[in-house]
Amino acid sequence: MLKLTNVCAQYETGHDVVRAVDHVNLEIRENEIMGIAGESGCGKSTLMKLMYGLIEYPLSLTDGSIELKVAEGGGRHGTFLNEDIQKQWWKGISYVPQGAMHVMNPVSKIKSQFFDAVCDKSKDKKQLEKEIAEYLNELELPREVLSAYPHQLSGGMRQRVLIALATFLNPEIVFADEPTTALDVVVQRGILNMLSRVHKKTKNSMVMVSHDMGVHYQITDRLCIMYAGQVLEVGPTMKIFENPRHPYTQMLIHALPRIGDNSQKEGIKGAPPSLKNPPAGCRFSPRCPHCADECRKKRPTETWLDDGHMASCHLLTGKRRESFAEMEGK
Repeated sequence: MLKLTNVCAQYETGHDVVRAVDHVNLEIRENEIMGIAGESGCGKSTLMKLMYGLIEYPLSLTDGSIELKVAEGGGRHGTFLNEDIQKQWWKGISYVPQGAMHVMNPVSKIKSQFFDAVCDKSKDKKQLEKEIAEYLNELELPREVLSAYPHQLSGGMRQRVLIALATFLNPEIVFADEPTTALDVVVQRGILNMLSRVHKKTKNSMVMVSHDMGVHYQITDRLCIMYAGQVLEVGPTMKIFENPRHPYTQMLIHALPRIGDNSQKEGIKGAPPSLKNPPAGCRFSPRCPHCADECRKKRPTETWLDDGHMASCHLLTGKRRESFAEMEGK
């Protein structure tokens, strides 16, 4: 449905460039929820912008291709590449960006913002408003929100309205960028339940960006782990949580609090590298407890394990694989 092949992208910052996405290969399948996880600044939101076709200065696609296949009606399917993906906004694909208050028009009522999103301007507004109200009711949102301005709604309610706005036209892929950020735990749970209901009802695909591994555990089918602009691991979510293969993924999961676990949790030592001048080899090598000379000099290749599970690490290839397996067995 959506395929990224060797995708590279950068931001221009005066005399420098920031290589925010570096040689990423990823596929979004039909009817799945794909999670993208990693520390702040690892390239999650940039990758989502590329998939959504939102490629504009200072961001540029420097290599690779992004291929989208969606239904065009009448049983036909259309294929769109790179910036042409914008032609499918709202109906084919939609986007739930970060910060609902900052992306909604503060001087326009919610009703007007729904009207603006509908491509068919010839449709009777009274009938359209009725359809919108019925859709809101399905998502357990009161009709009264249509007459409200964004600032009159709570943060959780604004986020719910934004999700309703993005899914009203039943797009085939929904991109959700940190949809639960800055919300309390109870509201977060409501947002995740809402996204799950939409997914089950429409049978669409979703791409969920979040730094919260707990969110991915609850809602995603497959999980992609990013670090410093690269994909380090991807596979079925439960398989990654049960048996993470990349040291970075292992450290992320180990840091999660668990009921009954009173052990002291430690953060990952050091800091992510500058994307203006990243390490020559594995980008996680300066912080990795298993780092060797090979890791500093050579970028690891993608190693496909069982059941569609991939990790990019020298520990999974050659002689280092044997020594690491022995160490794990002790």
